Amino acid sequence: MPRVRYRPPPEPPKLVDKLIELPKEMKLSKCPEDGFVLHGDEWLPFDPLRAAKKAAVIKGEVDDWEIQPAKDGMEVIVTGWLGEGHPASERHFVKLTYKDSLCNVHQAARGGYFEAILQIRGDWIGENFHFIEHRLEELQRKDRYAFHRDKPVKGGLDVMVGSKNAAWKVAQELKIRFGAELTKSTKLVGMKDSKRIQRLTIAVRFPERKAVPNIAEEEVGQPLFKP
Repeated sequence: MPRVRYRPPPEPPKLVDKLIELPKEMKLSKCPEDGFVLHGDEWLPFDPLRAAKKAAVIKGEVDDWEIQPAKDGMEVIVTGWLGEGHPASERHFVKLTYKDSLCNVHQAARGGYFEAILQIRGDWIGENFHFIEHRLEELQRKDRYAFHRDKPVKGGLDVMVGSKNAAWKVAQELKIRFGAELTKSTKLVGMKDSKRIQRLTIAVRFPERKAVPNIAEEEVGQPLFKP
């Protein structure tokens, strides 16, 4: 008679005792200039849900996340399942502490970094200058390197811009709106990671205000450089 080996029935899956585990405190680097927070290796507006999910150790099956602000931190509320037929809901308080640290953009701005120069010359007036300032501020909402600083020079104004694309876009708009003549050139200013670093110079010359040519908007081309 063949021998039958006894096999015990499989153990039922063990129920976990919580849906997630979170640290009691998160220490974050925050730029004092714009409030951006370092997420991994990228500076972004602080996203508490993203931060909570990244810091959490998932123990059960989480169906829903909710974040509520709290004094000195935030409350993370999760709902889900500890096992079949065992619903659960949890609240976790996480203390948030911040350390001031300049983001890469403001480090570059304070360090005198810029990719392009708008050389404003000719018969220009305050309206032209205010237009440049306004457009660069608008462009900086999408291109954070569109920061700038102004330097009065003999015969005009030099506007140092952190972004080539932003400088070129503004120059094209000055051509359309005010009939400015544009001349561009590049200059090798260094090397980084075996790549040449070239600075763009755009000479912007305004015509006499008595005669401004009518230039069609179709003449504005695509960005000079890919982002």
